[in-house]
Amino acid sequence: MNSGTRRVSPQKRRFWPHESPRGARLRIGGQDQPLRTVIGVISDVRERGLQLDMKPAVYLPFTQVKGPGVYLLVRTATEPMALADSVRNALWPVDGEQPVALIRTMDEYAAIEMRNRGQQMTIFTISSGAALFLAELGVYGVLAYAVAQRRREIGIRRAVGANTARVTSLIVRQGVTLAALGLGIARRSPHSRRGRCKGFCSA
Repeated sequence: MNSGTRRVSPQKRRFWPHESPRGARLRIGGQDQPLRTVIGVISDVRERGLQLDMKPAVYLPFTQVKGPGVYLLVRTATEPMALADSVRNALWPVDGEQPVALIRTMDEYAAIEMRNRGQQMTIFTISSGAALFLAELGVYGVLAYAVAQRRREIGIRRAVGANTARVTSLIVRQGVTLAALGLGIARRSPHSRRGRCKGFCSA
């Protein structure tokens, strides 16, 4: 029997909901793979970033893993990057041909993740602003055309005593009616209902 493996806690709830996983045995891969024994459970690890959900994962002894690359995590009591050369010097006697690259602190990884989210929010804000500007431009164009078409009517109303406030309220009321009509059509569209129900409505 090979050395033990650690199972991530969300998978404990999935595969062992009513019992302790410690001592359980599982096979990772095909039938030709050996059985492994669970020796412990760890908490959630967001190794795929903040946006992606957790996936089934196990930790195996280093000597039993054959992969293209290995990540080494080092906990320090001082400035982490000050020990980068010490880590390299400790690894090269073991394997002098092993490259040691992409050395970063956990704070740097978190900053990269947050910067990516900030870029997404910036793009979303710009797109939303452009959409709002185009919508306002469209409303202005429709109202300007409507006013031009009713220029004769507006002149007659002013001639018979209508003041500026009354004429302005007439135009504004027409614009509000058009906006309300557009919102009503948008709320009744299938795409709008599907977007509102996503994640909340049952099939």
